[in-house]
Amino acid sequence: AWNSTDPRFRVLVVCHEVPPIAVDKSRCEFLQVDFDAPPAETIGWGGERRFFSWMSDKGRKVLWGVRRTRSDGSRYFMVLDADDLVSSQVVGYCLDRDDPGGYYFRKGFRMDDRFPDWLCRRGKFHEECGSSIVLRTAIAPFPPAPDFSWDLENHYIRRYVRHGFLPGHLAKEGHPLHAIPFRAGIYRFHEENSYAGDFRRADTWLRRYARQLLTGQPLTNTIRTEFALGSAAGS
Repeated sequence: AWNSTDPRFRVLVVCHEVPPIAVDKSRCEFLQVDFDAPPAETIGWGGERRFFSWMSDKGRKVLWGVRRTRSDGSRYFMVLDADDLVSSQVVGYCLDRDDPGGYYFRKGFRMDDRFPDWLCRRGKFHEECGSSIVLRTAIAPFPPAPDFSWDLENHYIRRYVRHGFLPGHLAKEGHPLHAIPFRAGIYRFHEENSYAGDFRRADTWLRRYARQLLTGQPLTNTIRTEFALGSAAGS
């Protein structure tokens, strides 16, 4: 986001503890939640138990962010995971077009940590990466009473955590989302992704190499600039 070609944006960091760092408060704000983080022992949990614990925490944080955007008059909001990347063109495209519902990233890239200088082109990016939905704040799903104690089984939290569900759901409610026509995001895939580790079929070396062969392309300096990745070493 900091590399955006359009300055009409700001970042809300929803967290359990505010880090002691200086930021431009006109562009970045920390929101400290009043509920506890998942217990440390959840790191050792496996499968659905760990996933639901972590995603419940994420979903409740998302609702805190949505509540703030509703109170301050923001036109749109986007949930962005810390390790994903967004094109510098997204802010200007969304605000200039001013879609009444919002947008989703139908196309994007996947960056495999084992092939850091290559990208894979993805055609259903919004089903794979949570950093792929830009919603009109006024129509975004939100509970009638802001009770942030609910767990993942609450449908308001599921609507944000299960990002692939949102475009179809909102279309049924009369708020179709517009597919951004360019590759708007990079999903940085690594073994620490909680969803990747617990629910996706394990990637073998053969599958990873096949993906690079069939859909891969070099990570150019043009893409590095667009997604704020910096220049390649030695270039």
